Amino acid sequence: MITRETQTIGPRRNIRAKRVLFVFNSNEHLGVTWLSATLKAAGHDVRLAFDPQPFRGEPLVRIEPLVRLLDCTDHIVKTAKEFDPDVICYSCYTDNFRWMLATASAIKRALPRTVNVFGGVHVLAAPEATMSYPQVDAVVLGESFEALPELVAAVEMGHVPPGIPNVWSRDGNEIVRNSIRPYFDDLDCLPIRDFTLFYDQVPAMETNYLTMTSLGCPQSCSFCSVEMYNRTYAEIGDRRRVRRRSVEHVMAELRAVKARGRVRQVSFMDAIFTLNRNWLEDFLDAYREEIGLPFWAYTYPGLVNRELAEGLAGAGCRMITMGVQSGSRKIRRSSMNRSETGDRIQGTADTLRSAGIQLAVDKIIGSPGETAADRKQDIELFRSLHPDRLLTFPLSYYPGTSLVPQGVDAGIFTEEEASRLEHGDLSPQPTRGPMIEAPLAYRAQRILLAMIPLPGGHRRSLDRWVWRLAHLPGSEMVERFLVALNALRIGDTKFTYLVRLTIAQMWMSIHRRIRPGAGRPDPRRNASQVSDSIDLRREVESIAGNPPSDTMTRTSG
Repeated sequence: MITRETQTIGPRRNIRAKRVLFVFNSNEHLGVTWLSATLKAAGHDVRLAFDPQPFRGEPLVRIEPLVRLLDCTDHIVKTAKEFDPDVICYSCYTDNFRWMLATASAIKRALPRTVNVFGGVHVLAAPEATMSYPQVDAVVLGESFEALPELVAAVEMGHVPPGIPNVWSRDGNEIVRNSIRPYFDDLDCLPIRDFTLFYDQVPAMETNYLTMTSLGCPQSCSFCSVEMYNRTYAEIGDRRRVRRRSVEHVMAELRAVKARGRVRQVSFMDAIFTLNRNWLEDFLDAYREEIGLPFWAYTYPGLVNRELAEGLAGAGCRMITMGVQSGSRKIRRSSMNRSETGDRIQGTADTLRSAGIQLAVDKIIGSPGETAADRKQDIELFRSLHPDRLLTFPLSYYPGTSLVPQGVDAGIFTEEEASRLEHGDLSPQPTRGPMIEAPLAYRAQRILLAMIPLPGGHRRSLDRWVWRLAHLPGSEMVERFLVALNALRIGDTKFTYLVRLTIAQMWMSIHRRIRPGAGRPDPRRNASQVSDSIDLRREVESIAGNPPSDTMTRTSG
């Protein structure tokens, strides 16, 4: 067990302050803001190079021509050259991994002595694949609260010394592989996260404040990266699945951001916000008295009773998302590693709605072994829940999850195709399997599910008309239209926030593309500069080729 004393984070003596640049895209990243605060507390100068990418699939919609048109990679490189950092950090998930590789390659050409450090969920899933790329100098596996500050402090003249737990680095042609240390124990030792890192660049983000009161999840759903973290740390003897901040630590953060006067709602991103009822009751009392802003959170079937639901509503909870994922208990148990029953799901939904809290549910389609009977059970269960919002996501296979071997066993893709996932190639998803074998059935199912929250949308008499609609060209857009229509009907503040954020990030991208020297080649620049910019964009498109579809699943535990 790591003691509190060994985890105190703050300025250290006799350590030269370094310049650290984080590179990220599309949306706010809580982990990056916590690491930035930790590095600043140690005396380092930290900046963010951010590509808004409003049409890459996050936060709202993917439009491929606009992704290319509004590419801001040359702005990222320019920012890096002007700052001239000692270390550049890239936080990777599988969907943005190839973009990160392309960006790191471009920066490495401009700043060959700067250390490129990759971290994040994808790196933990595929460290060998990540280190196979020459533009990656080091990786940090698992949590970075201690490892990254140690790495930054130790970097000298573009070299990462060996021996830092959680860190893999290069020593000539060899890769030095260090073991992973236990989880960071006392989250109250962390400074308040550096939320201005993103908000100073995209002020619209601040209206929907993201935070977490805990880290981890007790569940190990087969499609979720949490399962990989639970398994990885259990192998070194650390079987803790959830660590929680104190009420006062969370309240100090919320008081600080509320004082800025820009927040309109709070989103608690904990995997299961309602997991610890005693803690939550104390927190809700403090939140109601001192913050009082509307908020949204995740829950899990069976973890909300009537008293807790009333307490949530009284403190300002407007909507809770419950990950249901499938109406078939067979699919939930055999494919998703989830044990909840239909009665428990129904009971939690009824409890939340009776307290006046809007219910949002998620559904994953296309699980291995899914049949027409399972799809019928989906419709029946979701109709009985009467959700206010229902979102469907095609199943995505991510490296490191137990779902990938299931996909191979089911013949959805081959082992060779599965290995490409480690390199960020999502093109194998899927080329075979339920959604490919019955495309019309899944198209009709998605439309039916999108209709359920609408008035009269649960009527069975609509089924045959939807089946006919699914045969028409462009029927995929019907689902999106119905989801947007329902969001406007119920006054879904998260939806309207995402629309405003997409518009803000679009204008930010346009500004960076047309501003001389920071985007689109300008006539006043010489021919070689214009040529470099064109070559850079070509490289980004080449390395980041086969961009993933908008299938990233964000679900509760």
